[in-house]
Amino acid sequence: MPSRTTNWQPASYRLSCPIHDTNPHTSVIVQGPTKSLAEELRNETVKTISRLRNGLRSGYVLPGNGGFWCACAAAVEQEATALVRQELLSLATTRLIDPLTQLGVILLENAAASDDEDDSFFSRLARVRTVQNRFTRSVLDVGASKFYSRYFDFRSAEYAVLTPKTTEPECEDGRLSHVDEYESMTSAIRKSFRVIQLLLSIDKHHVN
Repeated sequence: MPSRTTNWQPASYRLSCPIHDTNPHTSVIVQGPTKSLAEELRNETVKTISRLRNGLRSGYVLPGNGGFWCACAAAVEQEATALVRQELLSLATTRLIDPLTQLGVILLENAAASDDEDDSFFSRLARVRTVQNRFTRSVLDVGASKFYSRYFDFRSAEYAVLTPKTTEPECEDGRLSHVDEYESMTSAIRKSFRVIQLLLSIDKHHVN
């Protein structure tokens, strides 16, 4: 229910998000310094929830170890923590929404290890040029290229079908990267995915 305020007064909204498989619903509280900004943030949050769910139901967004989701979350977290005014959080949210709607198939460490004789459908699909281009453009759109380009060329088709058994990447001088440094980078990206859970306040609906 929206609070009774004029446009220049602080406002808050409560959204009810049904989750039939777990809890009857979960509540998301959005607040803004003015009514219009609170409404904008509420609308952006509704769009985020709807598009995430629609993507999961359609099968185009694959549940699993989606590195792109982590990159989006990392970019949003980075933007949000740097904001002085909370009302600008809707802009960071939009940066999460737009690339997700552009991407046809999200594949990163999501295809099982395969060889030429037993190539999975999703591995082949990830090599399609249009999907590869969308993946590249979306990573760039959320400003998350620095999470990828240091170790792998995210513009290559092979990057989209990395298997869980990837070897530790080499530095520019040919030596192996330090294990702790590589693991810390990987851990940081995966942990940053929690920003989506925090944004939606859904504890029992796991995407990654």
